[in-house]
Amino acid sequence: LNRQKLPWAAAGEATETLWKDRITSELIQERLNKSPKEPVVIVGKRYDQYLRDIREQTSEDVVKLFLLSLARTYDPHSDYMSKSDQEQFNISMRLSLFGIGARLRSEDGYTKVDQLIPGGPASRVGKMKAGDRIVGVAQGDGEFVDCVDMKLDKVVAMIRGDKDTTVRLQLIPVNATNGSERTVVEIKRDEIKLKEGDAHAEL
Repeated sequence: LNRQKLPWAAAGEATETLWKDRITSELIQERLNKSPKEPVVIVGKRYDQYLRDIREQTSEDVVKLFLLSLARTYDPHSDYMSKSDQEQFNISMRLSLFGIGARLRSEDGYTKVDQLIPGGPASRVGKMKAGDRIVGVAQGDGEFVDCVDMKLDKVVAMIRGDKDTTVRLQLIPVNATNGSERTVVEIKRDEIKLKEGDAHAEL
């Protein structure tokens, strides 16, 4: 499994054999984990996500990878930040952002609501729940942008915005009986304080 000291596999049959061995290893590991789902289903979803991530790469992602590698070649302590990375870094420094107050994660091509921040705009509206899946985002009265199979950071960027502006979300409710059910929630953005990241001490 650790190929750090091994040479790169040659293209063609050697590469295919390496991939086959790796996938076989992952299937065996899932079988040993005694997961409730079939190992083929679990590993298949994992590789579907890998392929989805690759297909969603943009020219900005490629430039970021190249410049980051270049910076670390000259100094291992230097990083290159893209515009989105810098914004995320600024958020972590000031411990606040303008958004709806919901933690999101990516699952099976959907952006899923993981948690609502207590007291945030989304929890105050009361029409959004953990487990809801976001399938469309609209700015104010604008048209919905389909966000199924869209990278999580892009969906987050569409949901964030200036204070007191409105964002509309098209959701598949967590308790929906079928995937065609949709609800629309309108939320006014506000400042979200990230208190759990605040430095603190105790004696």
